[in-house]
Amino acid sequence: MRIACLGWGSLVWDPRSLPLNSGWYADGPGVHVDYYRQSNDQRLTLVLHPSAELSRSLWSLVAAKDLLQAAQSLADRECMPSTRAIGSWSIGDSSPPTIPNLDAWAQTKNLTHVIWTDLPVKFNGQQVPPTREEALAYLRTLPPEVSIRAEEYVRRTPAQVQTALRRTFEREMHWTAV
Repeated sequence: MRIACLGWGSLVWDPRSLPLNSGWYADGPGVHVDYYRQSNDQRLTLVLHPSAELSRSLWSLVAAKDLLQAAQSLADRECMPSTRAIGSWSIGDSSPPTIPNLDAWAQTKNLTHVIWTDLPVKFNGQQVPPTREEALAYLRTLPPEVSIRAEEYVRRTPAQVQTALRRTFEREMHWTAV
């Protein structure tokens, strides 16, 4: 059994306790992702949403005996009390709308299961993505100590993860990839 975890944000550079069996590979499936979630620490973080552009994800093999253990490991890494916000795919499943070619991609990698963080969009208490203007206005009003973390998150996002808001942050705030 081969289980993979998809990544596009901090999971890639900070897997913490997630038991990975490999490094991160850059040839993951396309995912509809953008900076559409105000995290608990006030950063704008990447989440899946059907309205976001398609961008190439990364992937790594997970050391787990089964899908449930892999999902729980990812939930633990994300500090979630349950696996409710962990997405998963198994052989025979259809691709989710936010990862449109997952089934075909997984077959080329001989994967049995695929997991990913599947938190909902959240901006100003609503499950609606921010506009370009709203995202910029929000980031420009963050206190300095929070702004540093928000900038680091954007800059450390893998360079291949290109989104509409990332291009805006690079152009307007000069937050280019490191």
